[in-house]
Amino acid sequence: MLRRIFKETIIYGIAGATSRLIGILLVPLYTRVFNPSQFGMLDILLTTSTVLVLVSGLQVEAGVGRSYYEAQQKGRRGELVGTGIILCALGAVFCWLAMLVGHPFIPRSWLGNHGTYVLAVGLAILPSELLNLAQTILRLERMSKQFLILSIGDILTSSCFSVLAVVYWHFGIGGILWSLCVSKLIWIGIGAVWLKSFYDITFSGSYAKEILIYSLPTIPSGIVGWVQNSANRYILAGAMSLFEVGILGLSIRIASAVAMLLTAFRMAWYPYSIEIMNSEGFREKCARMLDIYWLVGFPICAMVSALGGLIVSILASKSYMPAGRLVGFLAMGILWSGAPQIVGLGSDYVRKTYLGLIAYVLGAGINIAVLLATVKRWGLISAGLASLTSYIGTTIVFMALSQRQYRMPFRSYVIFCVAVCSIVLSFWCYLGPAPHAGLIEVLADAAKKSAIAVAMSVLVVSMAASKGDKEKAVGMAVSVYKRIVA
Repeated sequence: MLRRIFKETIIYGIAGATSRLIGILLVPLYTRVFNPSQFGMLDILLTTSTVLVLVSGLQVEAGVGRSYYEAQQKGRRGELVGTGIILCALGAVFCWLAMLVGHPFIPRSWLGNHGTYVLAVGLAILPSELLNLAQTILRLERMSKQFLILSIGDILTSSCFSVLAVVYWHFGIGGILWSLCVSKLIWIGIGAVWLKSFYDITFSGSYAKEILIYSLPTIPSGIVGWVQNSANRYILAGAMSLFEVGILGLSIRIASAVAMLLTAFRMAWYPYSIEIMNSEGFREKCARMLDIYWLVGFPICAMVSALGGLIVSILASKSYMPAGRLVGFLAMGILWSGAPQIVGLGSDYVRKTYLGLIAYVLGAGINIAVLLATVKRWGLISAGLASLTSYIGTTIVFMALSQRQYRMPFRSYVIFCVAVCSIVLSFWCYLGPAPHAGLIEVLADAAKKSAIAVAMSVLVVSMAASKGDKEKAVGMAVSVYKRIVA
């Protein structure tokens, strides 16, 4: 099990790493071409594009994925995939009509008079949906190399077009949006050629019903997840300004460096978890995988949290320095955002996907409530705190609901330890350095935070790897911290 997941994690990780790396490499360009308010406008547009693809796509790839192996055994794979393609197209048409009606109601402060921004976002919807479906099929077929080429090709093409559009053609934000659109059109064309033997452009009412029965209940969960991830931009834009949205957007890009590995792991774990769902030892494998997830993920997120201020000072201009203080909350939030895919597998096993909706609704509610209650008084830290607490709440509630349906031997004390360490480290990393600190001050601050990050990582790793010796794990963490400080 571990060997296969590790191999596919590396392959998928290359695609994820390329995406995150390119995003980070473009930060110096974007933060010098755009001021924080313009960066905030770009972030709002990209965030809106994400939810449009989510809703109009009907989560078809999830429904196709759930029925894929069964259809393959019956010799009806092409019919299933073809039905999914037609459903994606129908969803895109309805989305375009909704955008046409809703465009006049978009606040002018977010777009100015740039209606072409909305057009570029709209035209990218269908190719984005189909690209998601193609990538899902490649993962299910274990065609990881083709997946890698398709993913990296799209990333590199859009990035090259964006650089040309911004630097040489001076198209600004619109240039980036149109670059994304053109790139997806190119690569879905390539993907359609590669996968031509996997689909037939036919519509099956029975498969459409089967896909939608599985996928539609997950759409509210996806929307709520999007609210949990992204609603803070709109609240910040309304309560404060696009400047704060730009600072938050940069923080998220830096923190998303940790997602390179974690996203790759989740992409490898998803098809494998479906494959072994009815096999012997499924419960124990899931519990062990959660321990491995903490053991690997927490140290990575902890070090990115500690070095957030230093990374921002290297990549961005002085006006973006407050972004480094939020990285801890956001990096730890990314860690927790992946845990429900493991702790909630019991609900997938009994096909009660609506349980995830309950957990994500509560998480989104926590996010919005904390942010609205504190943003006027605390400012940007509210966005980070709301994000982290909502992900922790979602994981705990989803696990509790799932355990009632299909119990797995997860270790609650390990989860509690990770939660406490995540919150404490995030607050610690928020303290300093000052917005206009010099390089020496930033380096000293990063060193202090790294010492705490290493000690907490030792504690979490010891807890996750041990068989219950909690006192020994705590002792090791304290000892490591003392040695580092000394």
